[in-house]
Formats: sequence, structure tokens, C-alpha cells
Amino acid sequence: ISKAFEWIAIEYSDKRIFDTSETYFQKAEKLFKQSGCTDSIPINTYKKWAELYYIKGDFAKTQEYSFKLLSSAEASGSAYEQASAYTMIAQLLNQTGQADKGIIYSRKAIALLDKIINPAHQADVLFKLSKRYLWHYQDIKAVSSLDSSEIFSQQQLAIAKRINKKNSIASAFNNLEGVAYERGDMKTALIFLDSSFQYVDSTDHGTLSTNYYDKADILIELK
Repeated sequence: ISKAFEWIAIEYSDKRIFDTSETYFQKAEKLFKQSGCTDSIPINTYKKWAELYYIKGDFAKTQEYSFKLLSSAEASGSAYEQASAYTMIAQLLNQTGQADKGIIYSRKAIALLDKIINPAHQADVLFKLSKRYLWHYQDIKAVSSLDSSEIFSQQQLAIAKRINKKNSIASAFNNLEGVAYERGDMKTALIFLDSSFQYVDSTDHGTLSTNYYDKADILIELK
């Protein structure tokens, strides 16, 4: 029943009916606690609940549920879930003007990389880390963060190619484009972006829209 409430909450969240979604998340959390299950069980509830508040722009609530997610991830013993929670907290801190504090949580995620067995999960964390370090560079202009972003993207790309995960290959090339763009190397940025277009799925509207925006920016810079 708890999981059913969670799924209903996610469905309402996807439809952007947030008040109803929140009500069902509350029902799910209450039953999880009453059932006496371990703290690791409601991990997806907290993840999706934090995302709901993030979409709403309620960053105080997002932070509250991100740390609930972290506690649940730690209880699960999953290095991947813990690293994902750290990168979520890092993203939130970056969004709220606390870039240096956010990078501390990114470093906590880095320390878990070698413990993540599933290569697809490892590639996912590397993608998130590359994004966090790129944003950190954009905020404080630390060249070391730009270099770190490139390293994580190259590592993600290598894993994604090895397991033939095309959407991950596409996102890695997009991140590498972002690094080249920040360095002012527009021709290389365009090459990376065109490589991303080669791998992105036609139904992945999020990556496609990002690629089109980025390509427009590059072409403007190239006049």
C-alpha cells in the first residue's frame, strides 16, 4: 500500500498536480514508518519528494528531503544511492548560491565511485559530477573545476561506450562541449555537440533541447 501511494504521488507530480502529489507522499511515508520497515525502504519516496519541491522552487523543503534521502541511502548501504544523494545536495547548494559548500558534497560522491559496481550507475554519477564541477567553475572561475569536469566526462564517455549506453554517450559529449565552450574553443565545442547529436535518442527531448540551445550559442559565437 505504501508503494502504491508512492506511485500515485509520482504520477500526480509528473502531471504537476503538486498538492495532491504531496498528500500521497505523506500517506506513503506514514505507512512506511508504521510498518516497521528499515530506513532504507522509503528511499524512492524521499528522492521523488525532494524533486517535487525542487520543481516548485521550495529549496528549504528540497534540502530537508534531500537529507532524508541521504539518511535512507546510507541505511541502504548502496554506494550508488549515497553518491546520487550527495550530488543532489550539491546541486541544491549550487542553486542557492553556495557553490563552495556544494562542491564538498561532490567530493563525498567522488569517494564512493570505486564502490559502485554497476557501470551504468557509475557513468550516471560521473555525469552528475561533471555537471556539478562545470557549474562550480561557472560560479567561481576555478580552472581546476573545469579540468575536473572534463576528466569526469571523459571517464563517463569511456564507460558508456564500453557498455554501449547511447544516452550516456550523448550526455558525456554534451558536457565536453560545455567545457570546450567555457575555454572559448568553439570549433571543438561544435564537434563534441555534433557527436552528441549522433547518439541522442529522438524521444529524449530534454537532451535534444539542450543541444539545440547550445548549438545556437556556439553558432552565434562563431558569427
